Amino acid sequence: MTRRKGILKILFVALAVLLLAVFFAGCGEYTPPQNQGGGSSQPPTVITPPIGSEDPPTDGFTVTLTHYDGAPFTSADYPLITRLQAQWTEITDGRPSVYRASFNGDGVADVGELDGDFNVTLVLNDEFRKLYTYDPNPAREERKDELKATNLKKDVSIPLYRLTVIDAADGRMNIGGVNTPYNSLTQTGAYSYTLQSRTDKRMFFYKPSIKGEYSFMTLMDVTADEVNPIVDLHFGQPGFYVNPIPALTQDGGGAEGNYTKNVWLKYQISADEVGNGLIFNLYSESERADAYPLTIYFIFERDGEFSRPVETSTPVPVTENFGNKPATPDGEFAFIGARNPVTDTANTQHILYQENVKYYDPAVGGDGYYYYKNPATGDFFKDENGNVSAQYRVYAVLGNRNQVHDAFNNPDLAKMLAYVCEMVGEPAYNYSSFVTRYISNCNGDGAYPVNEELKTFLQRWAVSQRYFNDGNGYAESTTGGGPGYNSDEDSQWLYACGVYIKR
Repeated sequence: MTRRKGILKILFVALAVLLLAVFFAGCGEYTPPQNQGGGSSQPPTVITPPIGSEDPPTDGFTVTLTHYDGAPFTSADYPLITRLQAQWTEITDGRPSVYRASFNGDGVADVGELDGDFNVTLVLNDEFRKLYTYDPNPAREERKDELKATNLKKDVSIPLYRLTVIDAADGRMNIGGVNTPYNSLTQTGAYSYTLQSRTDKRMFFYKPSIKGEYSFMTLMDVTADEVNPIVDLHFGQPGFYVNPIPALTQDGGGAEGNYTKNVWLKYQISADEVGNGLIFNLYSESERADAYPLTIYFIFERDGEFSRPVETSTPVPVTENFGNKPATPDGEFAFIGARNPVTDTANTQHILYQENVKYYDPAVGGDGYYYYKNPATGDFFKDENGNVSAQYRVYAVLGNRNQVHDAFNNPDLAKMLAYVCEMVGEPAYNYSSFVTRYISNCNGDGAYPVNEELKTFLQRWAVSQRYFNDGNGYAESTTGGGPGYNSDEDSQWLYACGVYIKR
């Protein structure tokens, strides 16, 4: 099959990214790597100031903890806050000096007077790492110096994310016919998931509740430089079918070490797409044989508003005169891909081939609909009066479930009708009103006779949804409920079509 190109609405940005230290399961206390200059590591100088909020102010270097929204983070949030420490690592080409100080009850660590430039990180215990996490190396341009302390910027504020630990899967999705466990994520924030081995993977579905521009970031420690996260992106709908072939494998895009490359991607959800989301498979590589079990941290953030300009999705008008629609023929409806309309036998190869149908052109006195052809003559079937036989008129199922997807008025599908685009860079069409009007005029089977504009819609929809994708589209699948259709590039529109067979 020719590879079909669907719209890829996710925009990947190879910029620097928020990063978060990965802490290995079973390790007691996490200490960021101290050998950042290439020489031997020097034991850190640990300075523990008196605990309490009445400590006299100094002109020293300090670190202040906050919640991600900027509110103070104190012992009221974490009673054992005094067991946490801030660490200042000298930025130098040689052997760095490293200093630490414990936090007081107000969430402030004061190391006293230092001289120079320093990277600031946190020294955390296992208990705290199950509750909160932070970004030790914010490298995006607007935040790249956020955790650097200098003689001119002695106080550093570190925002903390409340952590959601992901354990067992909460659902299953049909991925290429395989019933696959996955986790559904419904809100922004920080998450962690523990991979048990190099071959361990976990599927996720992030479903934003409001429109906007979002970021997905893996948060691996580039100073440790031992683990490399990878994300496979997939097309599909979790409730229906997900293409097993990744639409794209993202290995990088964020801050990097020599080995570690963090994943960072941005994507935009417009109002009509709310409810759809990002389907991705998360896994990793490591040079360390003992790296697993390995806890991976990642963050979803909503970066700002997004509204798709109206002009990028052109409303498609309806030209059909519904008052003149023909009567439904007698008989039982059968999909062309499932049953041969001529012999009333199973279409064992499930072939969709538009050369088997013919348009009855109004320019030659026709009614403007498609009909299944008589294979003996290559022309229309005729009734006893010599007229084109209505029995072989082709209908498309719109208002009921067909063999590929649910009815078009299903809320998830209905939202997608507002932006139908066959491939990136091509025009997008808004079929919301178009399909609503057709469904309101369908017969009792949810079907309407296929004219030119309906054929065009079905073709655009099938291509945009990648129902046929080198054997891996849902319409081509023979497992997981797929009908196993075979189609050339131009015949995809027939996936929803059939005729009424009179027995």
